[in-house]
Amino acid sequence: VQLTNALQIANAVGARTEAAQLQMQLAQLDQQYRYAALNQNQGQFEDRTAFDYASLESELNRQSILAAMNG
Repeated sequence: VQLTNALQIANAVGARTEAAQLQMQLAQLDQQYRYAALNQNQGQFEDRTAFDYASLESELNRQSILAAMNG
């Protein structure tokens, strides 16, 4: 919010160099935020995949034991 306000002020007073620098800072912050969000989503996907695999493996083991007992 502070960078956005500073950018508006810089544009209003004609400080083009400062406005360009502020836009660069905003773009860098936006990029960092997006990468952080992507990394979090990737981690959640990997966690879910590992859980699904473990659940499937557990169910297959359970079925094998029941089949052996009833076989």
